Amino acid sequence: MLLNNYEIILSWVEIYGLLLLQTFITNNMDASFVEPPPFDLHSSFLDSSPTTPLVFLLSAGSDPMASLFMYAKTRNMYDKTKTISLGQGQGPRAERMILDGVKWGHWVVLQNCHVAISWMGELERICNDSSIFKDSHPDYRLWCTSYPSSVFPVSVLQNSVKMTNEPPKGLKMNMMRSFNSDPLVRDKFFSNAFSKDPIKAKNWRRGVFALVFFHAVIQERREFGPLGWNIPYEFNESDL
Repeated sequence: MLLNNYEIILSWVEIYGLLLLQTFITNNMDASFVEPPPFDLHSSFLDSSPTTPLVFLLSAGSDPMASLFMYAKTRNMYDKTKTISLGQGQGPRAERMILDGVKWGHWVVLQNCHVAISWMGELERICNDSSIFKDSHPDYRLWCTSYPSSVFPVSVLQNSVKMTNEPPKGLKMNMMRSFNSDPLVRDKFFSNAFSKDPIKAKNWRRGVFALVFFHAVIQERREFGPLGWNIPYEFNESDL
């Protein structure tokens, strides 16, 4: 059965339509309109306060912890960053970490809030209790990570700085994400490596590029389901 002209055009649009549209926007406007901006923790941090938590909304393949630890180092808060992965029986410990953080100026990171269903009401109570934060240390911050969930307290979410860091789509975007992340984004990462040996320095740069390319390939293979990997691995930036 032969396709008519409309069906031929429709098939081409489905295959190449998005690519041609992105090319048109890049040529007539700017590449920034089609490329995702680099993940910027600093601007989000500036919008926060001891009473305004920061919430990472997770997606498959995303892990903000490496970026958070790197940023903590730039703020001289790495040694004062306390993390806990929530789960059964971790509620009292998390509450104590929050109270200590308010007093001593720690960064408290509550990971995987979506699994601590029974403790989310207590988290809401703590965050809404103004007496706890009356004399809070100015350096204190509460960071939460959670997949989208109906059990996450609405009042905490509304009063927080919300961030999402979805994994990039496409080989090019994956590689750009890696090269725009710490430490690859630093000039000294390449210039200081084997600076006295040009041959080793050249091989170093080639090796880094090959590793980033390989990382992007294994990330993209996830999009093909069982054809890509027999087991659905959760690769993310921390694996690089």
